[in-house]
Amino acid sequence: MNWPKEYHDPDSPRVKAFAKSNAKRVTFHAWLQQLARRQLDEAQRHMHELGMPLGLYVDLALGADRGGAEVWADQDAFASAACGAPPDEFNPRGQDWGLPPYSPRALRAKGYQPLIDLLRANMPEGGALRMDHVMALSRLWWIPQGEKPERGGYVHYPFGELFAVLAAESRRARCLVIGEDLGTVPAELRTALNQAGVLSYRPLLFEKDAKGESAPPEAYPRDALVSVSTHDLPTWRGYWDASDLKLRDQLGLTVDFARELSGRVANIVPMSGVETAIRSVNSYTQTIGVYPDRLKEQIGDRLALHGAQRVVSLGLALSPMLSLPQDAMEPLRRMCRWVAGETGRPDRTTSLLAG
Repeated sequence: MNWPKEYHDPDSPRVKAFAKSNAKRVTFHAWLQQLARRQLDEAQRHMHELGMPLGLYVDLALGADRGGAEVWADQDAFASAACGAPPDEFNPRGQDWGLPPYSPRALRAKGYQPLIDLLRANMPEGGALRMDHVMALSRLWWIPQGEKPERGGYVHYPFGELFAVLAAESRRARCLVIGEDLGTVPAELRTALNQAGVLSYRPLLFEKDAKGESAPPEAYPRDALVSVSTHDLPTWRGYWDASDLKLRDQLGLTVDFARELSGRVANIVPMSGVETAIRSVNSYTQTIGVYPDRLKEQIGDRLALHGAQRVVSLGLALSPMLSLPQDAMEPLRRMCRWVAGETGRPDRTTSLLAG
């Protein structure tokens, strides 16, 4: 904490003196918090009155800054380490998010009240809550102070007890829960979350099969929101262009650029040709179902980068969808006509669908 030492303890005489001498300012900021809460609650009520089934979809971050009020006010609930992630394909040096993790021992000693208060402050009544890095209910990558992320290690949490708290608060607020379960998530945790009704969140770029290749559509759970990427992953075009690898190399954040680039190429265009490309586009196309027009901008970027030779990938990707109901076919036909016009090279599937 970078606060002046005399203000480190919320119950110290200096803090009490500050609160008294600045009572008007402190009260004003407390009023702002109450006003924000009231406005969110009123917005949620209005959405339900308009007939929206859920209304607000709120994001709950993994943690809070060590220098912020949340950690300052309950310091003994947090560990002195930072949390992050081990090295992986997208961050070969690992990640240090700079956020102090909850101490599992302190949480249990406090009867999990800090977590209860956090959930109650964030769960919209009758809405939905997305939990960032839901794996933290089971284990979290801790990084000792002053160390690099790769020097960290997993610390395990009492999943059963934490999940019981989450379930109780979900029922209390009638709030649906979506768990961001991307990355190195143990299979048994995903199974437990799925069985308990916690919905899944699966970015396509993370989903691999046992061979390390892009997972086919049938491998995705039914109760999952699937996206191509996220705010902290490369864009669809950037992934194919390896622009994220190049930028990382420029910033000195890479470990072995040549190896990382070859690994990316292996993911995109394996020796067997465009099989992975077909599977990747197929996954995304089947995920969006009857809304393929929304793919135009992203497909356009990709075609601009890779040229007409990739149209066959799109065509083969659409082939399994030919059995869709007739009312779903017209959007597909429009997209195929658009692809043919953009590239000047209609393929077999485009001809079948163009009608």
